[in-house]
Amino acid sequence: MYLALVNHYRNFSPYGSDIKPRPPAKEEAILDAEKKIGVSYPNS
Repeated sequence: MYLALVNHYRNFSPYGSDIKPRPPAKEEAILDAEKKIGVSYPNS
């Protein structure tokens, strides 16, 4: 879904030509975020 949104924006926005997909977050960053907000993300 993320790539579909990025591609849609790139195709239909005059400002979207410089948008590139980001690599996935590292597991450590996800665990840190979960700890900070007190919520566990689904494994998917």
